[in-house]
Amino acid sequence: MLARKLAHAGLLVIVLALVWAGASWIDLRDGSTWRKRSRYEDGPFFRQVDAATNAQDFKTIVMLRGVMPAVFFGTAGIILLLGAAGQRYVPRP
Repeated sequence: MLARKLAHAGLLVIVLALVWAGASWIDLRDGSTWRKRSRYEDGPFFRQVDAATNAQDFKTIVMLRGVMPAVFFGTAGIILLLGAAGQRYVPRP
């Protein structure tokens, strides 16, 4: 019973990782995205960040918004699936 719950949770988290990676790819594939401005900056609340003009900020946004959450969710899903696989199988009578 616990193995089944762990397996379902693991698969759900892996699907979440895939959806997050897909949404990040859709958002970041054109080389332009937005960034919330600091309270010390003047201008609009959100500012456009382009990979061609501001490569360092764009790389940081890609890592923090796209790669790191997808890796976190994927790793958590794999750990849950390994936990499910490590449970003892007790046949039902």
